[in-house]
Amino acid sequence: MRPMSVFVAWNLMAAVGALGQTPGDATIREKVVVREVPVLADVPAGWRGEPVPRLAERMIALEDGAAREISALQPVAAPAGPGYARVEVAFDAAHCRPELARGAALALAGQAERLVALGPVGISAWTGSGTLAPVPPTREAAALAANLTARAPAACASLASEQPEHELVCPATPCLMIWVAAEWGSAADAEADLAAADATARALAAGGWTVLAFAPVAPSAPAVHARKPETRPGDDRSSWTINLLDPHSGEERDRAQSEAEGATDPGLAPLRRVVAATAGELVASTDALAGGLAAIRGRSLLYYRTDRAPGGAPVRFELRESGEGGRRLRAVEWAPALRP
Repeated sequence: MRPMSVFVAWNLMAAVGALGQTPGDATIREKVVVREVPVLADVPAGWRGEPVPRLAERMIALEDGAAREISALQPVAAPAGPGYARVEVAFDAAHCRPELARGAALALAGQAERLVALGPVGISAWTGSGTLAPVPPTREAAALAANLTARAPAACASLASEQPEHELVCPATPCLMIWVAAEWGSAADAEADLAAADATARALAAGGWTVLAFAPVAPSAPAVHARKPETRPGDDRSSWTINLLDPHSGEERDRAQSEAEGATDPGLAPLRRVVAATAGELVASTDALAGGLAAIRGRSLLYYRTDRAPGGAPVRFELRESGEGGRRLRAVEWAPALRP
């Protein structure tokens, strides 16, 4: 994390007029401490190398509706960036289907190299109370893959651990939670589920977390196999290459359709809410997991300056293109809380 910038401004204010005092008679000093806050954002690729003055022309950072000065933009991915300070694979025991959770655990085991490249990875059970029962994080892909594979048969169960459960704390923004879940309840529970998701999203974002929700409810499409076209006398086969490379083949269309159907599943609305508030990703099939990890690796850390005091309630954050009617850019919806 970049060092926190602190600026001190001294305002000299004098009571004059009716009291007949001069500036030398009474002086009030006001000390303002300006801190630098990191927030996760999905900034257009072409903007990432821009100098700060140019970035300030392109976009505006808003904290509780007030414009804030942008001070830096840094990639998350190492080695140019710090990486994620902590990566937690959390199995949602309250919203779980054993067959999906098993498949998710094995799919994540297959992506162990990509996962440890993001940061140290632990495995947890999301208990619904805001606490985690942890398996210690590791940077070893083989160890992570073995732990996830061992976890697969009982992925929906609460995770036993000799360590006491602890509060969900991100040691240094940003942290990444890979939240493994299935659909949330029925339509009758929709409002309660969304309210619970809002509260969770606010707590995670303010704590410095982003969420990649892995809910493989869409079946994986069958692998694409090229079929030899029928031959006819005089056929020069000039169209074979076109057929084989056609990106809109039936199998590819099926794959895209299954992913789209999963991403719009009404039962995933609470997870979509958490993902939106934490500038994360929703992955609805095992086929899309690698792409989701690549996308989350491409996030940026945007730093802005605030005179907000440490502690207190979470504050809204918004990132927009500059100018009237500028579109909203994907970023955390709650700024990380400042620590004393």
